[in-house]
Amino acid sequence: METATFIPSGVNASFDRGEAGAPCIRFFDPSYVRAETILFHPETRELHAVLHESLIFIAQAPEDMAEAFGSCAEVLLSADHYSGKPVHLRAKISRC
Repeated sequence: METATFIPSGVNASFDRGEAGAPCIRFFDPSYVRAETILFHPETRELHAVLHESLIFIAQAPEDMAEAFGSCAEVLLSADHYSGKPVHLRAKISRC
C-alpha cells in the first residue's frame, strides 16, 4: 500500500490505495467499516457512507484519489477493532 494521506474529515479517516490501485479508507472508529455503500460526488470529491440507513459525511477525497473513486467499483474499508485486531470489509462505490 502507498503512504496514507491524512485530510480533515467528518469521521477521522485516512486514504490510500491497495496493490491494484483500488481506493482504501482507514477509519479510526471501527463502526464505519460496516458501511453498505460509499457515495462519491465527482464534482466536489465528497465521500459519504451509507450506514444503518443514514448518510454520514466522511471527507473530501484527496485530489490524487479522486480518479480511483471515480473508476473503481469497490473500496476497501479498514479499522482496528476494539479488541486490537484489524477489520477489513469491502463496500460498493456509488457515484452521484
